[in-house]
Amino acid sequence: MIKRHSTYANVMATVALFVALGGVAWAVNKAPKDSVVTKSIVDQAVTAKKIKDGSVAGKDIKNGSVSGADIDVPSLQIPGIDPDSIQIRTELAVGTIGIGGTQALEAQCNSGEAAIGGGSTSDNSAAALSSSGPVIDGADENQIDGWSSTWSNPTGNELSVTLKSYVFCVPAD
Repeated sequence: MIKRHSTYANVMATVALFVALGGVAWAVNKAPKDSVVTKSIVDQAVTAKKIKDGSVAGKDIKNGSVSGADIDVPSLQIPGIDPDSIQIRTELAVGTIGIGGTQALEAQCNSGEAAIGGGSTSDNSAAALSSSGPVIDGADENQIDGWSSTWSNPTGNELSVTLKSYVFCVPAD
């Protein structure tokens, strides 16, 4: 049978419920915009499944944080190009760059292929990328045959480095 008067326990439970709901309502309405910042996110907490398609653009990605090896080639969508036809060609240089010296690399597409992009990486953050860009075919200035990069050593010491220049190649028309 239900009692017609309130007990102390019932009153306190009701008060606690309203305090809890009031705190949540305040947080929803009063928490500052963008109050969740990078340092409040635990490492590995944001995964590909948690990112909405199309919500991350090139401007959102730190330069040098993504290399050719990180790209899932079949996921590339280029009008008129079959993703399965894209090949990645690389040129690797392992060694040292002397004080004030440079190291040039050039990754080339095979005969019958054309480049659609490329880039370069280094395993040593002290090495400076001086230039990176397409290699133009001497016979057809509208066709890119490869990707060239030049790295320099701005430090006062010799640098031990592994450098890679890579190019994305597709069958030429």
